[in-house]
Amino acid sequence: MSDTRSRTITLTVPGMGSDHCAGIVRKTLERLDGVSEIQTNIANHHVSVTVEEGGPDGNTLKGAVEGAGYDVAAVSGGGQQQIRLTVPGMGSDHCAGIVRKTLERLDGVGEIQTNIASHRVSVTIEAGGPDGEALKRAVEGAGYDVAAVQTEEQEAGDGDAEIEEAYLAQARKRLIIAGIPATLIMLLMMPHMFWQPIPGYLAIVALLAFPVIFLYGGAATHRSSWRSLKNGTFNMDVLISMGSLPPYLIGLVGFITPMTSFIEMGATIMTFHLLGRYLEALAKGAPPRPFAAC
Repeated sequence: MSDTRSRTITLTVPGMGSDHCAGIVRKTLERLDGVSEIQTNIANHHVSVTVEEGGPDGNTLKGAVEGAGYDVAAVSGGGQQQIRLTVPGMGSDHCAGIVRKTLERLDGVGEIQTNIASHRVSVTIEAGGPDGEALKRAVEGAGYDVAAVQTEEQEAGDGDAEIEEAYLAQARKRLIIAGIPATLIMLLMMPHMFWQPIPGYLAIVALLAFPVIFLYGGAATHRSSWRSLKNGTFNMDVLISMGSLPPYLIGLVGFITPMTSFIEMGATIMTFHLLGRYLEALAKGAPPRPFAAC
């Protein structure tokens, strides 16, 4: 039973899309001293961690999850709250400086970030610090109108939507970068195998497969695999690395002695992996349909 000194920190982990992934994240966090309870929600990619007094902070939890091979898009909670103010009249660095200086005078105010382009001020509040109305009164007292005040809870829904959208865009970009060369490889492989050998085929395929396996999407997969191996946990990216790197490297032996090329296999495995990641992100990020067939 947790006491009143415990706090809950929520991590947003976009790549946690299955029970297996959630289990790896949970196992990783359980190793940390001071962690008492962990709840994972695959649907919204949230991990809620109850931390006892003196336990790890949000950055430590984030580092542990990233060490297991999963990116952390956001960290919230831990006794702090973030409040965002919309200040239409804050149109210059001078105005932003006045707003910042005004808020810094209040007890319990931590980090302050100002964005002139969007006229927004993000204020991190320590436990027991001022609420949104107090911040609003302070800014208005400095001569600037406050058009809106949003707390962390009010922004959670919008923030999750933005994270899902960004993750989907990233997955789409990785798929396109891998899909175009992989498609060319398939188009070359069919006539080379069943009709007429293509001069310089191995060199062409090796060049086309290199960005698929080693750049952008492939690099992110291998980086996740390495972190997962160092952490002692094995996620799906480890299998993809094992299925794409050896075929490519073995296929290069064909430049020395005649042999069957396995480079196409490595490129195909990586491309289908990225396709799966994109479809997963698309399915989780798609808005619900108004009607469902029985």
